[in-house]
Amino acid sequence: MKKPRKVYVMDTTAFIAGSYALSLNSTCFTTNYVVNELKDKESYSKLEAARIMGKLLIKDPSENSLSKIKEISYKLGMLHKLSKADLSILALSYELKKGGYEPIILTDDYSVMNIAKELNLEFKPLRTKGITKVARLIKYCPACGRTFRNNITHCPICGSKLRSKLLKKS
Repeated sequence: MKKPRKVYVMDTTAFIAGSYALSLNSTCFTTNYVVNELKDKESYSKLEAARIMGKLLIKDPSENSLSKIKEISYKLGMLHKLSKADLSILALSYELKKGGYEPIILTDDYSVMNIAKELNLEFKPLRTKGITKVARLIKYCPACGRTFRNNITHCPICGSKLRSKLLKKS
């Protein structure tokens, strides 16, 4: 049986934090959503240098993969915490794994790590400790104590602004 090929999927942090795409010995991927999140010249220059040298491929995931990631994120109560770039790198990693690759997501985003762990996708934090357990977020009303699963912002019972609370899963 053929061993899966290790590849890296880069979050916006990977370009802001350093020149990881240039220093890794494996193919790196990112998405157009990540490219669009890079606002400073230095980070964008790192991305362009890696792309020009053939070390970085820009690939967007399919709508099916994005839908799968959104569904899982919603079930864990994390959908509202993820940007389009976050969703895209998770979906791309999911697709790459299904395609026989061994993707490693480079990110410091705890919500991304949480979804990755739920999907058995490997990740590597860059500047943070990372996570060890999958967690689920729920929304709760600090005034009346009710909990909610959907992405509403105010309690439909008393009108108070909802807060998020972490429920450990494992």
